[in-house]
Amino acid sequence: MKPLKKPIGIFLALSFGLSLTGVLLWNLMALPPVYAATITVNTTADEYNNDGDCSLREAVAAANLDTAVDACTPGSDHDLIQFSLTTPAIITLTMGKINIQTDPLTIAGPGAGSLTIDGNQAGRIFDVVTTVPVTLTGMTLQNGLAAQDGGAVRSSGELTIVDAVLQNNVASADGGAIDVDGDLRLENSQVLSNTANGEGGGVSAVGSQTTIVNGRFLNNRSGSFGGAVYANGAISVDGTDFISNTAQLYAGGIWAWNAASVANATFEQNSALNLDAGAIYVRYDLQVSASSFVSNTAAQNIGAIWASQDATITSTTFSDNAAGNGRSAALQVHGSLWLTSTQWVGNQATIPGGAVVHMGQDGRIANSLFARNAGSAVTFEHSGAVEMLHNTIVGPDVPQDPALAINTAGSLSLQNSIVGQYVTGLDVISGTVTEDYNLFYATTAVSGTVTQEGHSYVGDPAFVDATNDNYHLSANSEALNTGADLGLATDFESDARPGGSGIDLGFDETTFVADVGLGKTAVSTPGPNQPIEYALTFTNVGSAMLPRLTITDPLPVQVVAPITISSSLAITQTSSDPYVWQVHNLAPGASGAITISGVLSDVLPHGLIPNTATVATIANESNLANNTASASITVPNIGPIAVDDVLTIGEDETVVFNPTLNDIDGDVLTIESFTAPGNGTAVLSGTQQIVYTPTLEFSGQDAFAYTVNDGETSDTAAITITVTAENDAPIISEGAAISLTISEDNAPTAFNLTLNATDAENSPLVWTISQQAANGTASAAYGPSGSSSITYQPAANYFGNDQFQVQVSDGALTDVITVNLTIEPVNDAPVGVDDAAVVLRQPSGSTTVLASGSTGSLNVLDNDTDVEGDLLTMTGMGSLDQSGTALVGSNGALQSYDPASSFVGVESFSYTVEDAALADTAVVRLNVVEGMDGGIGGDSFTVSDLGDENNFMVETSIPGNVANGGNFALVFNQTGAGGAVEVTLPPATAPDGFIPAGLTFSLVPYLAGQPLADSYQFTEPVTLMV
Repeated sequence: MKPLKKPIGIFLALSFGLSLTGVLLWNLMALPPVYAATITVNTTADEYNNDGDCSLREAVAAANLDTAVDACTPGSDHDLIQFSLTTPAIITLTMGKINIQTDPLTIAGPGAGSLTIDGNQAGRIFDVVTTVPVTLTGMTLQNGLAAQDGGAVRSSGELTIVDAVLQNNVASADGGAIDVDGDLRLENSQVLSNTANGEGGGVSAVGSQTTIVNGRFLNNRSGSFGGAVYANGAISVDGTDFISNTAQLYAGGIWAWNAASVANATFEQNSALNLDAGAIYVRYDLQVSASSFVSNTAAQNIGAIWASQDATITSTTFSDNAAGNGRSAALQVHGSLWLTSTQWVGNQATIPGGAVVHMGQDGRIANSLFARNAGSAVTFEHSGAVEMLHNTIVGPDVPQDPALAINTAGSLSLQNSIVGQYVTGLDVISGTVTEDYNLFYATTAVSGTVTQEGHSYVGDPAFVDATNDNYHLSANSEALNTGADLGLATDFESDARPGGSGIDLGFDETTFVADVGLGKTAVSTPGPNQPIEYALTFTNVGSAMLPRLTITDPLPVQVVAPITISSSLAITQTSSDPYVWQVHNLAPGASGAITISGVLSDVLPHGLIPNTATVATIANESNLANNTASASITVPNIGPIAVDDVLTIGEDETVVFNPTLNDIDGDVLTIESFTAPGNGTAVLSGTQQIVYTPTLEFSGQDAFAYTVNDGETSDTAAITITVTAENDAPIISEGAAISLTISEDNAPTAFNLTLNATDAENSPLVWTISQQAANGTASAAYGPSGSSSITYQPAANYFGNDQFQVQVSDGALTDVITVNLTIEPVNDAPVGVDDAAVVLRQPSGSTTVLASGSTGSLNVLDNDTDVEGDLLTMTGMGSLDQSGTALVGSNGALQSYDPASSFVGVESFSYTVEDAALADTAVVRLNVVEGMDGGIGGDSFTVSDLGDENNFMVETSIPGNVANGGNFALVFNQTGAGGAVEVTLPPATAPDGFIPAGLTFSLVPYLAGQPLADSYQFTEPVTLMV
């Protein structure tokens, strides 16, 4: 198959075309702008006439009017004015300012050293009266004087100035050299010795963006804000020097009313003469990089920068700035603060805050140097979370303040830093403050509440040359290799972290390596009670100082007192079990020795006695293999010495003991053999223990021999055991518990139990009931030959389970048996209980039985009982004794009763109650009474149609509990009429204002069929309504 060439050709053509297009576009972008007209100035005279030449004023007019003026070419749109003059040339304005208007204009001079336009101290030089963009290049503008804004140039629109010098210009208001309402770009230009009575001694820019590149501002003066520059919008500064500019009020260098970006800049000897911010004030966010702020001053606060919101500053130096009568010699921030690789040296404030005051929110300060700042290094008054990582903080020669003054509602964490030469390292008034992995020197580490995590220490940072502000770490620094890994890959000079064997503290990282080596030897006569000597040597074999060495030596237990310690260096012993010594530091190449002298114990194991010591430092080492050293001695075998053992145990007690414990040998001993005891048994348990059990009830002395072996030789000793007599508790022969079954009420099957006990010492025994039965009564009586006859009577009619305990005692010890009883039920006859009720015969002749049953009826079985709860029935009834008739159902309900005519009184009859097996009899008594009406507890009844002329009625309410649940009835009985004025119940007379009705009646209460005594009192009041 032939290859397809066409697509390849298209691809190459497209590639070539695209490449060519790119080259053309790039070249077009690099081309200079094309101007509508080029107008050439050929005279230095300031004139406007027709003398045949082209002055600068005439050239600008030709550009404004788009017509020829004198010999000047007519302008068109965006025109270019250039110069054809003998240089150096000076154009001195004699006719006042030159107005630029109508069209964009570029005025391109031959260079600031070749062309000078002099305002003659008579007026402004250029006035751009419209918003057209204007570019000025290659010229010097000097001696301008404006009654208002812009001593040299005032522009209503966008202004660009390149390769220019603006000097000795004055404005009565804002902008000593330049005042611009639009965006300003100032490039490769110098602004020198200009003055504004208002804002911006050099420049006042109120547009949205001000850009200054590769410039120089020197000796400019403002009577208000911004000695060099006042910017109302955002400002960007790159590669520019601000030197010796002053403002009467604020910001000797730059006043920025919006965000500001500063890079590769120098601010030196700028001043706020009366108030604050010697170099810069920024209302919004600030970014500073690769810059320096030197010897800037403020009469009150903030010698260098005042940032009202966030500030991010990297790779920048602040030195010798001063707050004359306040704080914040270098920086004050009211937003978040981010400092990386910054240096703050020799800044001066009269109160704390010598270098930085942070009054905003979050922040981080990393890889930064604070040195010789008076009035504290940093004051924290923020509300968020701030961390300080890898900082070196060194105080002045005569410290009066803390390094970090902390009075915050937020938190602060200090780690991997060096702090020294201050009164206090961290002085905490308020806030959540933690610190760890820091080196403190020549200071009190903390004051106030600080959480210290435990890895910080006091040491010597050993800077290279602190006298000349060289705070790099030398090989003798105790800050080498002791830090934690906090994620910072480089130091302030972009050197890699870690550089050596560990991470250094502070802003500088080195390549020094920590490594300590340890050696150990032993000199001994290897025998009991012989001297022994160990020699430890430790050496710094690395290139870095070793801080905080700890040497640990757990001497063998066979080395005993007297132990003496000697050392070639200063050491601190912190423990003797094991031995622990600390060495403050050890310089590179240095070494030390510790000698331990002692005596071997009088009992030694044969063979090797090893000993291993270790050394450690808080620095991270490159090699840990040489941090341990061992030395051993060899002891020959010495046979065991068996020592007699004497034991005392109680009668019938089994003892397990190790007879080798008091035998003499440094080796592990085992029991090789033993003889049989005479009054007991002995059994070997394992290799070192014997289990001895005396013969039951034996007391006295027993003995046998044993032989021990150390693996090579043996020895024999005696074992003597004294068995002491002890009282034995009596023992109930029937055991711990016994169970019996009896009948209810002990019939027909009665309780019958005799208990027996034995006592080894034949002591007299006493029997008692130690725990009484719950449903009956038990008793114990002493019987013959250690026996006891036990009696038990269950509660009447009780059946079920019961339990009691019997105890036997010999006067000191006891035994107990539990008696468990099952009491089987036996049927009991029911119990018939007499009944009574009131029978009310009304005037009509009808009768009503009044009884206190739940329905108001009488049931003769309701009060009868059966202990087993069997169902009861009425199986028979006798004759009524007063000729009445009655009918009672088998369920006990009185179904009917009819007394004999006109009978009043008590009529009785008997009845039989039966539980299906057994029976009983009881009597029913019915009290027949006459009355108008009646009821029982809980009833209400009404008696109507009472009286002669004016009928009235009596309503009676009887409480349910008037008779406390008894068989209660209350009968209304009319006893008289016709003129009677006396009633039988109190009150005896009518109340005031009432007349008796002429009716006498009584309420007669009955209980159990009998009228109650006159003195009866109701438990609740009976209510009558007449």
